[in-house]
Amino acid sequence: MLRDENDNAPTYTPTVYSVTIAEDTAVFTNILNLTCADADSGTSGQFLMAITSGNTGTGFSITDEGYLSVASSLDAETTYFYSLEITATDRHSIQPLSNTAKVSVTVTDVNEHTPQFTNGGSYTALVAENATIGTLVSNVTATDLDIGSIYGLVTYAITSGNSDDMFTIRPTDGMIFVKRPLDRETTGSYSLVIKATDQDTVSPLSSTATLVVTITDINDNAPSCIPCIYGASINESVAIGTTVAQLNCSDADLSPNIISSYAITTGNTTVFNVDGSGLVTTLVALDFESIKSYLLVVTITDGGSPQFSTNTTVSVQVTGTNEFAPVFSNSTYTVSHSEDTAITTTIATVAATDDDHGSDGVIIFALIDGNSEERFQIDPKSGVIELRKQLDRETTELYSLIVQASDQGAPSMSNTATVNVTLVDVNDNAPLCNHSSYVIELAENFTVNGTVVSLQCSDADQGQNGVISYNISSGNTNSTFVVDSTTGILTLSSALNWESQAYYDLIITVADNGSPQRSSGVTVYIVVTAINEFTPTFTQNGFYNLSVTEDTPVRYNFGNSAGS
Repeated sequence: MLRDENDNAPTYTPTVYSVTIAEDTAVFTNILNLTCADADSGTSGQFLMAITSGNTGTGFSITDEGYLSVASSLDAETTYFYSLEITATDRHSIQPLSNTAKVSVTVTDVNEHTPQFTNGGSYTALVAENATIGTLVSNVTATDLDIGSIYGLVTYAITSGNSDDMFTIRPTDGMIFVKRPLDRETTGSYSLVIKATDQDTVSPLSSTATLVVTITDINDNAPSCIPCIYGASINESVAIGTTVAQLNCSDADLSPNIISSYAITTGNTTVFNVDGSGLVTTLVALDFESIKSYLLVVTITDGGSPQFSTNTTVSVQVTGTNEFAPVFSNSTYTVSHSEDTAITTTIATVAATDDDHGSDGVIIFALIDGNSEERFQIDPKSGVIELRKQLDRETTELYSLIVQASDQGAPSMSNTATVNVTLVDVNDNAPLCNHSSYVIELAENFTVNGTVVSLQCSDADQGQNGVISYNISSGNTNSTFVVDSTTGILTLSSALNWESQAYYDLIITVADNGSPQRSSGVTVYIVVTAINEFTPTFTQNGFYNLSVTEDTPVRYNFGNSAGS
C-alpha cells in the first residue's frame, strides 16, 4: 500500500480573477467564487483560504469554500480598487503547502452625494451700473464628493431672480457675467438662485445657492423737477420770507450723486431767495405798481463727478391788494315759475360788480344754501340760475336760494344775495278720497233728507285746481239720492221701498275745477232692509158661514178661510 505524502500544494484555477461591484453592494453579498483543489488526500488535501494582502479596511472576507463576500460598507470615494491576494494553505500539520490567487476588485461609484456650494451657499457681489457686458460679477463653486466625470462633475445654471435676463453664468465653472446693460435706478439689486447639478442622466442630484448682486450707483442722472415750470401768484402785501414756491426736484442717483444745491441764476433782482430744499421765498417787500411779474430761472446741481445740473422756471405774478367785495345789483331777487317748468329753463339771473382790477375783480357765483335738493344750478361766470331737477309745488312751494359772489383776490372777498323762487300750481293732482268705496245698510223707512254718508275728499293742488265738486254719475234710480256738490254729503231724497228696490250701486264722481279737469270716483253700495209695515186681513170682511153634519169624520175639511 502506498502512503500519501504531502507533495501537492492547493492549486487555483484560474489564479487571477477580476470583479466589478457597486459601492452600495450590501454587506455579506457574495461577489466571487474562487476554484481551488489539492491533489493530496486526507488532511493534506484539505485547505484553508485567507485574504493575505490588499484587504484595505477589511472590506472583504472569504470562506474556505472560496466564496468572496463584502465584509463592510464600501466607499468608492475612499477606495475604488482592491488588489487582493487569496492564499490557500493545506492542513498538513508539519509542513503545510500553499498557493495564491490574485483578485482585482473594482468598486464603481454610486451617485450618492449632492453638490455642495462653498460659503454655505450664500454669496454677495457688487457691480457698478455702468459695467460693460461681459464684466465678471462673481464666481460660485460647488463640489461633488462622487467620483468620475458623471456623478462628480458639476454644471451651473441661474434658475430664478434673473429678471430681464441681466446676467449669464458659465455652466462649467460658475462664473457669472453681466449680460445686458444695468441701471441701478430701475433695479438696485438682484437675488440670483444658482443651481449646481451633477451629470447623472437618470436621477441627477442638485443644490442651490443665492447670489445677491448689489448694483452700485454712478452719476448718470441729472436732477429733474416736476413740473418743469412753476407758476405762483403772490400779493404785494405779503411779509418778507413768504413762500413763493416749493420746487419738487429729485435726482434718481444715490448720495453723493444727489442734489447738492439750488441757485436762482436768471431773473432775480435780489427780490427772491431759494434754499437748499428748493423753497423759494421773498427777500424784500413787493410792489405791484413797480413790477407786476418775475421770471426766475433756478439751476439745480448734483454732487456727482462729473456734475450734472438742470434748470426750472418759476413765473411769479405779483397781485395788488384786494380792497372791494362784489356787490349784487339786488340783495333779493323774487321770481315765480310754474311747477311743471322744464329742466334747463332759466329761473333767474343775478348780477354783481367788483371795483377791483385783475383777478381781484373777477367774480365767481355759487349757490351756498337753500339748494339741498340740488334742483337748481348756477353758471359760476354768468350768474344764470337754471332748473336742474323737476319741481313739485305740493312738496315745496318756495325756495330761498342763497347766492354767493366771490372775487379771485387773495384773500378772496364775497357777498350774498337771496333768490326767492315761488312755484305756481298746475293741475297735476286728481282729487283723493279717504275711501274709494262704501257699503251702507238703510232701513226702508230711513228718513227722507237724512244723511247717508259724508264723503271726505281733497285735492293737493291750489286755487281752482284744488276746488272739488261731487256728482252722482250712475246708479241713482229714480233720483232716490242726492249729493251736495260742495260738501260731499249724500242724503236720501225720496222714500225707500224694499219691495220695489232692495239695493243701489251709486258711482259718485269727484272732480276738480282745473283745466284740464281731473277726477276720481267713489262707489257707494246701499243695501235696503225691509221693515214689518202691514197687518194681515181676511177675505169676506172676516165673516164666513159654514155647516157640518154630526157624523162628519175627524179631520174632515169642511171650509176655507183666506187672508193676506
